[in-house]
Amino acid sequence: MKPQLIADPLAGLGFSVLASVMASEFCRHVVTKNKIYAVPLLLFHALVPLALDDKTEAAVCCVLSSTLLTWWGTARVIAFLSGNGPLAFRSTSQSLLLFWASYFLPINLRRGSNHELVKLKGSERYNKGFTFLARFLYKLLLLLLLLHLLERCEALTQLSPACSKGTLLGDLSWSMVVLLTASGLMDFPAGLVCLLGWDVEEHFAAPLLSSSLRDFWGHRWNMTAARLLKHGCFLPLKRLSLSNSVAAVVTFAVSGVFHEAILWYGSRSMQGCLRGYWAMFFLLQALASKVELVVERRFRLKSSMLIRLWAIFFLLSSTRLLFLPPAYSTGLPSLATSALLSGPRYLGLNF
Repeated sequence: MKPQLIADPLAGLGFSVLASVMASEFCRHVVTKNKIYAVPLLLFHALVPLALDDKTEAAVCCVLSSTLLTWWGTARVIAFLSGNGPLAFRSTSQSLLLFWASYFLPINLRRGSNHELVKLKGSERYNKGFTFLARFLYKLLLLLLLLHLLERCEALTQLSPACSKGTLLGDLSWSMVVLLTASGLMDFPAGLVCLLGWDVEEHFAAPLLSSSLRDFWGHRWNMTAARLLKHGCFLPLKRLSLSNSVAAVVTFAVSGVFHEAILWYGSRSMQGCLRGYWAMFFLLQALASKVELVVERRFRLKSSMLIRLWAIFFLLSSTRLLFLPPAYSTGLPSLATSALLSGPRYLGLNF
């Protein structure tokens, strides 16, 4: 008899948060005192998303828990085991809320030169907190509108050939969906944490204005994940006396493997859901960034318009070739659209 999987997205969200609190407390009270217990903790990370039904709208929660717990939680624990990352600081373990925020939330708490948490005071606390929350609401509304338009366009025979998945306009639109979802997902907890008085580091920095591939991946796109990979993979590899180039390529490859795992968790009931496209996508970014650096130095093209155009062309081309097709084939965009638009429709809004 097969176990009953969680099919309701709200129940799935509650389950994921509860599982994260349990894992966080186990890490805070047990793993920090005896690192051998990290093994069952990491196994728990891997098992949590399997309790969610990937054939229903709960697949969205499955992707969320596999991202925040299976990937980022695992990276933070590995960083802690190597003496790096936010969990390694004594100040983090003093509070359940602080440790859980550092363990599970898709944000990085800002720390000073002495690794102590930077606290916001007075009006700055509310200004920064409400700014993040306003950004979240703006992106949420824009995301819902974009998903609604994509859904309507694909339903109309006249517009479907121009904006369906796989077309240039469709791929650009779904790339924007990824950006709005990822950045908005970080804006909301960042706002709440700022209102509680703790400062947070910026997680996205105008990625559309990147001057190069290296600028995009290193300084603008999802800097929360970049810091996780730095502490959980790059720095431990550097301790093994690997060069910066080798450590960077391996770090990109690890990111690709974790992304493949997220795709598998969200579509594991489908045969052939794993084809290695996302792993190849991130490995290709590392190799292209290295080639870009060599060409930039050889021809003195730093911050030139040519490098900017190259970065835009390469990112768009590789995204259309390797990143978006696996997501399309698994049906995750349709499930995500249904789950996200169900709220406004329940309230009677025309979405």
